[in-house]
Amino acid sequence: MNDYNSFNQVILVGRIGSDPELKKSKGKKPQYFVRFSIATYQKYASGTKITTWTQCSYWGEKSAKWAAEYVKKGMMILVKGRLDTRSWTDINGQKKSITDVKANEMVFMGPASMIKMDNKEELAAQDAGEDIPYMEEEVTEEESKGTTEEDEDLF
Repeated sequence: MNDYNSFNQVILVGRIGSDPELKKSKGKKPQYFVRFSIATYQKYASGTKITTWTQCSYWGEKSAKWAAEYVKKGMMILVKGRLDTRSWTDINGQKKSITDVKANEMVFMGPASMIKMDNKEELAAQDAGEDIPYMEEEVTEEESKGTTEEDEDLF
């Protein structure tokens, strides 16, 4: 099998777990990004509902600033991107890794009244050429936990 048969694309539709926070990467060429979680769920015939939390990031100065301003906790959103796994060693010498979705497109799925964006195409075109740097950021214990009672309000 050759590498041309490989494909890495993720599409999620769910609710934002918390307001995205605007951050700036460290390094020679710092870039703006936001990190957020999205809750998706699977409902079974028995009525059981399982919530899955997926960590996502959205890179590029204009895109990240747009997301930080307009994307809010509880909004229904479609995220398109690719899976990315990073590994690092923490200060205690423990090897850590995380897999998240590097988003390259976000689309509001809720009512039009929730959407306050004027220049989506312009933002996407301007950020399309930017490389996505790798971050060595540890996920907190709270971010890695499953559904809580507060999460149930999202659905």
